[in-house]
Amino acid sequence: MLDLYPSLTQKDVILMYQGAMSQTILATMALPLRETEEDYLISKRLFAIIIELGQNINHYSEKREFSIADRREVGCGMLVVQKTDTEYIFTAANKIKTSKIEKMKKHCEHINSLNSKKLRSFYRSQRRATRDDGRYGGNIGFIEMVRRSHNPLETKFTLSTKDSTMAYFSIQVKMSRIDVF
Repeated sequence: MLDLYPSLTQKDVILMYQGAMSQTILATMALPLRETEEDYLISKRLFAIIIELGQNINHYSEKREFSIADRREVGCGMLVVQKTDTEYIFTAANKIKTSKIEKMKKHCEHINSLNSKKLRSFYRSQRRATRDDGRYGGNIGFIEMVRRSHNPLETKFTLSTKDSTMAYFSIQVKMSRIDVF
């Protein structure tokens, strides 16, 4: 996270949040951001990526807090959105178990390796797939971010110096502000 500070000072930060990522907080943050973009299609993509990043923190962060608004435990993490003349840069970070690092790396690498046609097919197969908990539709958040941004995921795993079973997962997604698709 220390390398994040210089980046924050060089680009306009339009959102920065650290803490419990409840659905209520996520909606409160995402709706005004959607309205900052004049182009409707770009604003839809902006909104979708913010929601996916926030839900990833909400569901998968190992650091948990009770949300009064959601009446359940939610994940904690950090979400930053930056705006340049040409792109939006979304960065999110949260704690994960080190045992999940390899599986997450392979998942992200696989998603990044797919062209748009194969990505669409993979998305459809994942929506129909059964998750570990028996429900349908798991593991589509990262796929959705690549589909919406038209850019690969940039990920980083940093081992915790305080707990050898934990790591910090950082993900960054860039999205053009010029709709060329």
